[in-house]
Amino acid sequence: MYKITELQEKLVSIIKNNSEFSYGEKEVWTDIISELTVYQEKVLKGIATSFCPSQKSKFVIHSGITSMSKNSLEKNYNYISVSDDIEDSDFPDGNIISGDNKKMDGKWFIIGTGYLNCSYEDIQKLCGRMNSYTGKTQDGEFEYSLVWKNNILHQEKIFREIEKYYDVNGSVMYAPMLRRLVFIETKNKIKGSIKEENLQLEKNGLSFLKYGWRAVWNLECSDNPYVFKTVNNYTYEKNQEAEFIIPAINNDSRLQITPVYDSKKERDCISISSYAGEEPRKYIRKISVTEISNKENISASNIIMHITPENKSDNIVRIYSKSDVMKFLKPYSDFIRCLNIYTEFPKNFYVCYYEKGFEYPVDTESFSFTGRPVLYLEFKKENDYLFYDRVVYMTYILQKNFPEYIWKGGYFK
Repeated sequence: MYKITELQEKLVSIIKNNSEFSYGEKEVWTDIISELTVYQEKVLKGIATSFCPSQKSKFVIHSGITSMSKNSLEKNYNYISVSDDIEDSDFPDGNIISGDNKKMDGKWFIIGTGYLNCSYEDIQKLCGRMNSYTGKTQDGEFEYSLVWKNNILHQEKIFREIEKYYDVNGSVMYAPMLRRLVFIETKNKIKGSIKEENLQLEKNGLSFLKYGWRAVWNLECSDNPYVFKTVNNYTYEKNQEAEFIIPAINNDSRLQITPVYDSKKERDCISISSYAGEEPRKYIRKISVTEISNKENISASNIIMHITPENKSDNIVRIYSKSDVMKFLKPYSDFIRCLNIYTEFPKNFYVCYYEKGFEYPVDTESFSFTGRPVLYLEFKKENDYLFYDRVVYMTYILQKNFPEYIWKGGYFK
């Protein structure tokens, strides 16, 4: 293997000793080889100094729900969205209602929010405006319903954006509690605010409704982060490893975002440029993932934690056999255990899947589902209320990594 300078000398020697070239042609080819050598050295030097030594960021997302106020939370936790995405600013008591019940969902009045801390199958049975429950205030009884909502799930787009621009590990978030948000609604206005005791949860068989709880995670999202102008674009200096710049959600601007390494300052940076030539500052968001220092104390303080298991199966490129699937799933064995795989739908097999609008996002726009083989995975049935969610999550992981198949997970009844 020649070094660049050695290769240059060898090519120049060949040119000068070639009797078919005139003196002028030899001079021209020698100059061309010299210029190409200088250009190649600049390219290699740029590759060595511009890009980060390692662009792989490892981070763990902690998501859950809590009844605690912002002041009581560990500082690294943040609410996922304001009042679970019902427009207004913070509601410190977890109650979204002012005294006049102005929040509306169509023609229905929203009197509160909560999370159903039960199995996915039970959620499907309990929710819907056709199901009526009886509450009671000092003015008498009233009827209410639990309306299942997916308002928070648009925040999962953050991770898809991170994956587009960065080579990251662990950006897939296992978030069953985000799929358990409900609005508590009535057909008629109710005077005053509603407290938990007004809902008569025990009497209505709704003891697992976490009334007024909020969703939290260890992400911090901030708009318009500070960036400074460089020669041809804008640059953002990272303060921590798991810190990212992404286009603002629902923004149509076209941005080029590239992780780079500043060799002079010896720190990671993010280069941002706009195809339209506009200043990209107002079109970007900063996403920071912070570590959770004291998980045990927080878990004991009404935080329900759901941590993404780390997948160590990076060496598997494609699936060719049953053993390849089992090898890929092995790092998840503490999370959920796969017992068998079938190429045809087995009798008495129950497939677990989320309702439309609640599923995990998979980029399959370029694939047609017709014609692809279907693989059915049997998982060991567990009695805890999140077993169904773990099956759906593992199906999502497989679909994301191996889109050439259609994956369906479940268990035998």
